[in-house]
Formats: sequence, structure tokens, C-alpha cells
Amino acid sequence: MELSHSTKKLGLPQKGAIALLIFAFNLTGTANALPGQPIKRELQWAQNHPILPKLTEDGYGRYNGITSFEGGQLEFTISPSDGLVEKEWLLYSHDNQYLIFTKTDPKALRLLERIYDRTIADDFRNSQYVTQVGSQKFYKGRKFAYIADTEEPGVLTLTRLEDLAGEIRCQQTNPNCGEL
Repeated sequence: MELSHSTKKLGLPQKGAIALLIFAFNLTGTANALPGQPIKRELQWAQNHPILPKLTEDGYGRYNGITSFEGGQLEFTISPSDGLVEKEWLLYSHDNQYLIFTKTDPKALRLLERIYDRTIADDFRNSQYVTQVGSQKFYKGRKFAYIADTEEPGVLTLTRLEDLAGEIRCQQTNPNCGEL
């Protein structure tokens, strides 16, 4: 199954369970490119990251890539605004089932740690629940805001803390807000 949430409406996914093994390798990426930082830095970080896919511009100003990882597929997308990273999206599937990112799922937390670092995984784990709009749960961490899709395809969005209220308003007023 090919992953690409760029052409799918994120709010109408199928339900399913996940059988995913994240191996305890020590390949942790340095979380030096995150929302709010220069897009050039992000692209360089992603290019040198041992897990992330090669990112290409998608014609809409976003950068997207898909790669094989741990027997499944990892999709990573970034959206810049004014030369800075505005949002990052993560999507992982294994055996045609998607990982649903929750604060208590060790598989999801380990994947965040492998892509970013323990600081980001802990920020998500310790984040405060804010609200839910449709299938989107909004969390406020100390460093970033997180939007976790509670249904498949299970996209996790990282965005700047100052953008959280706008993301919630957008989702409340526009059912296609989470659509790429």
C-alpha cells in the first residue's frame, strides 16, 4: 500500500490495529531542525538523517518523502512559511496498518525519539491535552504543540506553540483544515 496523505482527506480514515516493532537501535537523529527554524536547516538535517526519507518539493511549497523503515513505510512532510518551518507531519504504516500516535504508546514514543531525540519524545509524552476536534487531539508541550490523529492514517503534526490556538480554530471552522 502506498502512503501519501497529500492526496487523502486526513479526517476520513479506516480503523485498524497496528503490529509494529521499533527495534532498540541507537540511531537517534539530532533534533536541530524543528518548527520555527529555517527551512534550509531542516532540509539539511533531513538529508543527513539516517531514518528520514529524501525530501522533494511537492509543487505546493511543501517537502515530502517516503522511505522504508523497520519493515514498514515512513512518510515525513514539512511545510515552510516565510523561510521557516511551520509544521512537520509524521506518518508510519506497517503491514498496511497505521501507527496511531498516543502519549502512552511506547512504539510511537520510540519512533519520535529515533527521528528527533528524547527531549521531543518526552515533550510529547508530558504534553497537556487541550481539546479534540473530530479525530484530531491537540496537545501543548513545553517546546511544541502536537496534533495527533486518533484514527487512521494516524498522522502526528508538530507545530509551534504560538500556532496551537490557530490550528484549533482552523479545524473547528474548516473540516478540510487538516488536509494536505
